[in-house]
Amino acid sequence: MEFFDDFEEESIDSKINRYENALSADPSFYFDRDDYQDVVEFYLANLEFDKAKQALDFALRQHPGSVELQINQAQLLQANGKNTEALRLIDHITEIDPSNVDAWITRGAIMSRLNHTKDALRSYKKALQLDTQSEDVLMMLGVEYQKSLNFTSSLRYFKRALHLNPENDLALNEISTCYEAEDKYKEAIVFFEGFIDNHPYNGGAWQHLAYAFEKDGQAENAIWAYDYVTIINPFLSHAFLSKASLQINLKQYKEAIETIEASFEFEDPFYLTYCQIGECFERLRKYDEAIVYYNKAIDDNREYPDGWLGKAIALDAQGEYKKALEHINMAINLDKNDADYYYVKAEILENLEAFDDAEQAFMDAMSLEPEDEEIVLDYFQFLKRHQEINDVLETTKEWVDEGIHTESLKVFQVYLLLELKKYSKAYQLLESVLSKDPSKSTLLANFTDKVLTDQNILQLIDLYSS
Repeated sequence: MEFFDDFEEESIDSKINRYENALSADPSFYFDRDDYQDVVEFYLANLEFDKAKQALDFALRQHPGSVELQINQAQLLQANGKNTEALRLIDHITEIDPSNVDAWITRGAIMSRLNHTKDALRSYKKALQLDTQSEDVLMMLGVEYQKSLNFTSSLRYFKRALHLNPENDLALNEISTCYEAEDKYKEAIVFFEGFIDNHPYNGGAWQHLAYAFEKDGQAENAIWAYDYVTIINPFLSHAFLSKASLQINLKQYKEAIETIEASFEFEDPFYLTYCQIGECFERLRKYDEAIVYYNKAIDDNREYPDGWLGKAIALDAQGEYKKALEHINMAINLDKNDADYYYVKAEILENLEAFDDAEQAFMDAMSLEPEDEEIVLDYFQFLKRHQEINDVLETTKEWVDEGIHTESLKVFQVYLLLELKKYSKAYQLLESVLSKDPSKSTLLANFTDKVLTDQNILQLIDLYSS
């Protein structure tokens, strides 16, 4: 389907101006068919359906036998939700002109809108038979297969479109989406590496390769690929931020700051970049510097809750608990559905010795993220700091009976039993846990150093790890 984007922008503007001037000055004006088609398709593409209908009415009066304008009429009917009428018209057109590619494409689009996937695919494939080199049709087939979750077929057509036009960024994006939908990141890496071998200066391909490396857990390779993205197109601030995030995850905080600051040469800093730098200084325990950047983030966008969160964490680390509480409350007011905010609030309230309020904050966090094991285990460590161990042990038993984080809470029970010097029960319970999941020994090491010194525990770990 050839839309107005095949023409120079000036020529389209000229045709639209000429049409609209004629419309207001001389109702009997005449346009040739191709010019009318360009005008109608311009209005359709810009969702100006009333104007498209008016132009089409004039066009069909002057060119009543034009198949191309009748196809435009079917497209307008579809755009207005009149799919049955559109389908009736387009079926008539395919009968009288079965070799018209645009007619079959339009029929495919109507069937797709009606969620008749098989009919849509048949129509698009008919169009492809008529024009085997149509990049647009290949993309439409890819999208239709993607809608039906047939990613293997979808990939095949997107790759064919990309082969026809290696600069097709949309095809690259869709290929990446298909691999991601099935968690096939290793296959994505192989594909994008092969594509880059032939097109080494395609920044989009490097970006998709970096993302695949990142999702596959290859952080260092992802950083390497993001470097190429920023070299090819330094104005892609997202690449700098993604690279910096990976460096933060690798605890390369100074390097992350350098990465973010490098982006300022090409794009002005804004609240996200300020927050990232603030987080780096926070991790480096340079809280004054962190607060400076969190303040910049807040000044740039007071509606961004992570700026308030970051400053709250830095203030809490400095012992400014009341100020920290004010700031975390600001974050929660902006986003009441983020468990991390309540999690941080619980820690601040504990430091303020408002233990009941802290416990409530933990409960709020767990209600939002019941599957977050870290919050649950930190909640029980909080209880251990402020309740009798026997009482905490009873609470863990209640949660285990309800099936909540069962195996991890059993590990915490082992820790409590060891603290109570109930060694026999602790060893029995630990053996039960390790027999199901030997990796839980690592979790126990987070609670007690007895993992390193207790011979019975060491023997159990050795038994089940082997």
